[in-house]
Amino acid sequence: MAMPADAPGFDTLSYARRLKDAGVDETQAEAHAEAARDAMTQGAASKVDLDKGLAALTTDLDKGLAALNANMDKGLAVLENKMDGMASKADLEKGLGANKADLEKRLGALETRIAWRFAGIATAAALIIFGAIKLFP
Repeated sequence: MAMPADAPGFDTLSYARRLKDAGVDETQAEAHAEAARDAMTQGAASKVDLDKGLAALTTDLDKGLAALNANMDKGLAVLENKMDGMASKADLEKGLGANKADLEKRLGALETRIAWRFAGIATAAALIIFGAIKLFP
């Protein structure tokens, strides 16, 4: 019975043959090979999953940068308006400090989101590599 090789790099037919060569009944060898394949592929992130995660991360980064640029433009417009009517250097420094704090807060939140996305992708990749190492020592 020919077995599909759904798991990249896992040849169920060769696996079953090795078991048969070691004295395992053919039906049992094929069942073991299929079970091993299923165990390897169940819950594992595929390249498509990783690509989707990277695309989502890229989209989030683009949105975050667009929001940051929009916020900076608004902040600059506010500062320009304030500068026109400002009476002192202290007023200007106060306006700059408030906008800087807001931008730093938003950048911190964006950095956290990016770090979590990359951690998820790295974890999925590590699990795939670990599975391959365990299967093919």
